[in-house]
This record gives sequence, C-alpha cells and structure tokens, in this order.
Amino acid sequence: MRTTIRVMMMVMLLAASAARAGMVRHFVAFRFKPEVSAPDRAEVRRRFLELRRAVHAPGDAPYLVSIESGDADSPEGLDQHMTQAYLVTFRTPADRDYYVNQDPAHQAFKAFVGPLLDGVYVFDYRTEER
Repeated sequence: MRTTIRVMMMVMLLAASAARAGMVRHFVAFRFKPEVSAPDRAEVRRRFLELRRAVHAPGDAPYLVSIESGDADSPEGLDQHMTQAYLVTFRTPADRDYYVNQDPAHQAFKAFVGPLLDGVYVFDYRTEER
C-alpha cells in the first residue's frame, strides 16, 4: 500500500513538472499616478485577481493556470517606482494571446486601470524544463 502511494505521488509530481515546461508566464508591473489612493490601488488588485475566475477561453473553459500578486519589496531601489506586480501563468502561447488581445474581462480591466497608471511593464517568457 505504501509503495503504491509513493509511486502515485511520484507520477503526479513528474506529471506536474512536465506540465510546467512550455507554459507562458506573463509578468505585469504597475506604476500608479501620484494621486491614486490606497483604496483605488486595492481595487485594482481585487479586480486583477478576479480575472482568475472571470477569464475563459471560447467555449467557457478556464485557461489561466494561476495569478500571483505582490507589492514592491526590494532593497535594491531598481523598481522604477512600480508598486504592484502580477505573474499570470498560461498553459500555451495561444491562451496568453487570447487573454491579451480578445478576452472581454481582460479588456474591461485594461480600460479600468489605464487612467490610473503612470507606467506599466510587461514581460512574457516560456518556461523551460528544469
């Protein structure tokens, strides 16, 4: 029984790590205009994180693997005054492209957040095998 459980756990771990190879990470950082209040920044985060549930590919299948969020917290002083960051993970480049260019929930979010920003940085990359 223990051996079976161990084998199943190893297979699950191998499958999970194999699924990560080739995924797309979409990094986004925001620099807010000086007049944007803390409650408004909190609303930006709430709405961005809400995309996890709202975003669907054609056919209503969820396609975001995950969304992480955090505030600038580096002692290096190289954040270029970006204060909020997000890391969105997609299974495929096609999923990312749909999100960026077509998804109605993401388009609505961009229309909401755009006027609040003084700068945005986006960097996408494909994950590699480890």
